[in-house]
Amino acid sequence: MQFADFNEALLGSCHLPGIFPIFSDLGKGEGQMTVSSSKGFLEIRFEWIAGSMPPPHHYEYTIEINCEGTGKIIYIPDYEFPTVPVWEEQFLVGKEGISKINELIKSHKILKTKIKKKENRSIGGSMKYLTIIFEDESFNFPPDMENHEIIDPVCEVIKGLVPGKIYDTLNEKRHNYIKEKY
Repeated sequence: MQFADFNEALLGSCHLPGIFPIFSDLGKGEGQMTVSSSKGFLEIRFEWIAGSMPPPHHYEYTIEINCEGTGKIIYIPDYEFPTVPVWEEQFLVGKEGISKINELIKSHKILKTKIKKKENRSIGGSMKYLTIIFEDESFNFPPDMENHEIIDPVCEVIKGLVPGKIYDTLNEKRHNYIKEKY
């Protein structure tokens, strides 16, 4: 069974316009997939960036998942510079994981949340961003919004969908990078 056939059998059928580049070459046709996501997210992106701190302590990562169950994590082990590696690992998310994300989006009314910037923006510390593509609309949740904690349950589920072996691999690569560079 081919990758696209596996995903279609597992998750059904939705149309993805390839908003996140990783997904454009994994499906059927020219950069499009046919998977169905009626009333659920098409794509979701969670970004986490460590706060300002001296190297080698800073790192950041992005996790992207589409409604078909294809995901990837992009990991940067240091401050982003041309000489710093960027590691990517792909993974599959089961139907239960996709359902859990959709349930949390709906039960926490995340797409109905008014996004207001905080008057007193925090300085330092880590930052979380969440972007949800739902039907034809993009919902962006920046780190400096009031009631930012509303996205926490979704972010935790997204992080939990990345297989532990991938985190282990990335942590080992980071450890080796730090040993070589610092």
